[in-house]
Amino acid sequence: MVQLLANPEKYDGKHVRVVGYLHFEPEANAIYLHREDVEHHLIRNGVWLSLADGVSFDGCQDAYVLIEDVYPRNTGAQSAWSGTITRATRCVKVP
Repeated sequence: MVQLLANPEKYDGKHVRVVGYLHFEPEANAIYLHREDVEHHLIRNGVWLSLADGVSFDGCQDAYVLIEDVYPRNTGAQSAWSGTITRATRCVKVP
């Protein structure tokens, strides 16, 4: 996640695997570096996340997870986040 936030151009259009803190809320689905980033609204430490059609991440809300998908380097809703992961299909909780 740190590498993705620090060097987004390096990962543009590539398949990525990141571990971070997943938080969904209306108009603000994202994976963050840390839980505290959500609590303090540090959205630059997060990547906007959208799910593939028909995919549900039940059980992954407000947890540290591993996400895999392609990383297009646009900046998500309102250009607030540091990037976007679109059409995510896999979420695995990590200890």
